[in-house]
Amino acid sequence: MFVFSNMGQKLVDTSYWASEHALMGFVYISVNAGAARLLLPRVQESHLPDIGSANEVVISFASRFDPRKDPSIEIMFDDGSANPFCLFISRDQCDCWASLSAAKSIPFSVVTQGNGEVFACEAKVRKVRRIPCLLPWNASHANSVRR
Repeated sequence: MFVFSNMGQKLVDTSYWASEHALMGFVYISVNAGAARLLLPRVQESHLPDIGSANEVVISFASRFDPRKDPSIEIMFDDGSANPFCLFISRDQCDCWASLSAAKSIPFSVVTQGNGEVFACEAKVRKVRRIPCLLPWNASHANSVRR
């Protein structure tokens, strides 16, 4: 697994950047001190303008194909457009899935290897029937499920 050095909610250093996962471009969510940090590898940094234009971040949890399989996670960087930037990740790309999925909101940041934290906000968290959900937080929650 990966090693993380933290100062409270701030990520100070990690072995993730040198991992095969990062070199292949997989993002990773690390949770510490009640905050979620999305680690964005260098090969994914071209998405920073899309991430930075977000008015809010909505994290949705569901099973992507079959409710009996491991849940998948949708991270939507909602900029108010008809086509917000989204990332879809598996449970294996998050080190503390249980605490993240149980939250209603969580401090959220995007961290890059060279620049550290490049985006931060309070993310809203919800459970949905299926992914992709792609609904803004304030839209009718026809796809939402009760907690």
